Amino acid sequence: MRILILGSKEYPMGANQGEDQQPSGGIEVYVDTLVKKLTQKSSLEFLIITRRFKGTARHEKKDKIEIYRVGWLRGFYFRNLTFNLMGFIKALSLDFDLIFSQDIFATLFGFFLSKVKKKPLIAVVHGTASEQPQYPRLLRQVLKRLEIFTFQKPDHIISLSPEPKKNLERYVGLTERWSVIPFGVEIEKFENIEKRAAKRNLGLDPDVVVITFIGRLLKVKGTSYLIEALSKIKHDFVALIVGSGPDEADLKRMAENKGLKGKVRFLGFRPDVPEILAATDIYVLPSLSEGLSISLLEAKAAGCACVVTDIGLPVKDGKTALVVKPKAPDELSLALNRLITNEELRKTLGENARKDITENYDWSNIIDKYIEIFSTLPSYTTL
Repeated sequence: MRILILGSKEYPMGANQGEDQQPSGGIEVYVDTLVKKLTQKSSLEFLIITRRFKGTARHEKKDKIEIYRVGWLRGFYFRNLTFNLMGFIKALSLDFDLIFSQDIFATLFGFFLSKVKKKPLIAVVHGTASEQPQYPRLLRQVLKRLEIFTFQKPDHIISLSPEPKKNLERYVGLTERWSVIPFGVEIEKFENIEKRAAKRNLGLDPDVVVITFIGRLLKVKGTSYLIEALSKIKHDFVALIVGSGPDEADLKRMAENKGLKGKVRFLGFRPDVPEILAATDIYVLPSLSEGLSISLLEAKAAGCACVVTDIGLPVKDGKTALVVKPKAPDELSLALNRLITNEELRKTLGENARKDITENYDWSNIIDKYIEIFSTLPSYTTL
């Protein structure tokens, strides 16, 4: 079976090399990892349409993976729309058995493509665009109408976590065609890295409590509320902000104005996430909205004590994480203080979090679910 993947803004991960100032995120990590796992365990072949960057070929083939790169327009509001339009045009000339789209615009064009090519469409929902608080209200209303139209069309929909499924089902329905399949974690990457040594390798005091945020620096990630919360903490700590994005300069100024110079360190994008998480005592995800956070799953796999906002993330308050309200820096500060001063609680939360990952996010079981869906889907439906 030849599966066409639409919606991944770069493939493989790292192809961008900074040409697009908006960094790629969870979708690209998801596609990169899922394709690798599926080609290892099955005979499935993949055609991936992605964006073209300087130094990348328009077309290349590697074993079971064929990559097609297309043009796109720069700009936050244009890059996804134009890339998916060009991907649709390119796909008209390709031979495949099934369309596998990522999020709203890829699914919209995937639907048109499925009609023309008479091929089944499976859509993956990573999050709901209309729920993103950083977008203007009018744009969110337009996106909601687009979601209502678009997500009625696929033959099957996969959600990476219950929350996007719940949001969309309120106005789309079609529960019989939904599956919730979480992103898996390569647990072995987060094993056998000694914490004190990891801290030393980052130039940190091995005895200091390390608080870490990993993600794109966008308003929706709530990083400004984290910095506000950190400014209220009197105990000793070092906070690592790992990632880049359009809000980086503002966040750096905010940290300095709050007197956190030296305590909050901006590391930018880093490939050594397992080592950073090994050095981490407390992982924080202060997001206002989120699909399934891959960095949260990785932090749990690394055995970090986690503090997250109450936005439907896969945690149990008091057992695998501490949960606080979004946009509540005082509450977040109290939770961080509680963990900074209670090593035993950090240990318990970390152990429970790692156990949850081991039991529920094992890649071998997750891959079997994808293979089953691909193999049992009817060849084409006329929705």
